[in-house]
Amino acid sequence: MSLINGFKVTGVITPVDTNDNYAVIDPVYGVDGLRNVADHTTRNSIPFDRRRAGMVVGTLNDGLYWQLLNQTWTYTDSDWTPFGVAPIQVSQNYLMGYNTSGNSSLVGFTMPSTPISNSYVNVFVNGLQYQVGDGVTSSVPCYFSADGGITARGFEFNNIQVGDSLYWNGTFNGFNLYSGWNILITYLV
Repeated sequence: MSLINGFKVTGVITPVDTNDNYAVIDPVYGVDGLRNVADHTTRNSIPFDRRRAGMVVGTLNDGLYWQLLNQTWTYTDSDWTPFGVAPIQVSQNYLMGYNTSGNSSLVGFTMPSTPISNSYVNVFVNGLQYQVGDGVTSSVPCYFSADGGITARGFEFNNIQVGDSLYWNGTFNGFNLYSGWNILITYLV
């Protein structure tokens, strides 16, 4: 048997008594294991000495869990892969309540949840699928934006997020959307 360096524990770590409100461990300061942090920036900045390939971190801003990959870490999103249940396809039906006019027209649909990073968002109008702009507002049938339609969200960079609005390019498509038309949005979460 060889000796192990470090603080010796010869019993179970416990609080002082059953009425004690203090935690006996804090996973934020540990190595490996499961922990929860505020967002991707905080997750990506977990220091080397508190990382271990395979560890799982929950991000509170999107409600997802991420597993640290076994690779040379770059301290970016590319160090992590979604962890847990398989992705679920979400289908959102939206009935147009008014007519659009020309390009960059607000449709009225707002994303109710954030799609998985790097995944496509499908848009169907009355059953026909239309291309969604990947970070571009022109030369595409439609796009998602968080700033009133000025700039478009994408799939890999500046990802579509909860609260983003759908915009329609009626001039580009050759037709506007009309009240009563059905819009179907599908994506993975």
